[in-house]
Amino acid sequence: MKHKLLISVSIFIIIGLILFYILNIILLPEWVINNDATLSARGIYEEEKNSLDVVFVGSSNIYNGISPLEIWQETGITSYSYASPEQKIWLSYYAIQELFAYQNPKVIMLDMNEAFADDNLEEDNIRKLLDNMKLGKAKINAINDEFLNYGIEDKLSYIFPIIRYHTRWNNLSTKDIKRLFYHYDSTYKGYSLVKGIEPFEGNTDYLNYTDETTNINDIALKYLDKIVELCKENGTELVLIDMPSPNTWSYARHRAVEEYADSKEIKFLELNCVDEIGIDWNTDTQDAGWHLNVNGASKVSKYVANYLKRNFDLTDKRENEIYQTWNRDLEIYLKNK
Repeated sequence: MKHKLLISVSIFIIIGLILFYILNIILLPEWVINNDATLSARGIYEEEKNSLDVVFVGSSNIYNGISPLEIWQETGITSYSYASPEQKIWLSYYAIQELFAYQNPKVIMLDMNEAFADDNLEEDNIRKLLDNMKLGKAKINAINDEFLNYGIEDKLSYIFPIIRYHTRWNNLSTKDIKRLFYHYDSTYKGYSLVKGIEPFEGNTDYLNYTDETTNINDIALKYLDKIVELCKENGTELVLIDMPSPNTWSYARHRAVEEYADSKEIKFLELNCVDEIGIDWNTDTQDAGWHLNVNGASKVSKYVANYLKRNFDLTDKRENEIYQTWNRDLEIYLKNK
């Protein structure tokens, strides 16, 4: 009798745990799941372990502006755009922690556009990375960071999303159920292909020389130092970059990043001041200068590909049988492009 009771209780607990697991998936809102940020953040888990030479980390400027398959086509270098909307430098630190649990890239290129923005704590932008991050050391470290100042309920809601999103119960649809069977492999390696054009109509002389410097904000500076040390510990070379953006970049910001890079003896790749890239703000932006479209991303990615080829000893893998899926993904990319 006791044996039967034990079996019944065990079955009940197992069913309860399965239901709890399912609800934690289907209750996530669409803004966490159904967007380009999710493919960029979750897709990296689908890449073969330690298969990436280069990883680009940062905000939506990265997943809109860097096309790893363009880099592959030019050089045979494997790369990935690992990004989320308005990803501040402190959040990039935890993204890189998570990255090192699955990849050992020779180079990490970090977007500096958000280093000068206010370090706001908008929940949706934090969750678009952390809710898409596997439960592990990096995620635990992030939610326990004193900067966030989370209470126990907030911390638990990142581990068990049902705590945060239980009110969505009445709004569930078949789309939410289908989420149980989603595969988040990113054919474009984290890149979001956008063909639309909305010209930038502002001042294109946004990089006029100045002897002034715009300071990197204190929080960003603190975590930037941590990123530098983290990359050194993992034997990865850190390169700071700024994605082309007339709405956010300036020569004063350029000076600040250049000075920081020099002080740490790391590389800084300026992508706004380079005429060779050939950005045309009439045709190469999707939203009036905030983000690049596929025209601009193609130009930037080819320039970055040549930079990587010139400055790093990275193997061309285009003929390597192990990486032939990259060639198949490239065919899909070129067709859709």
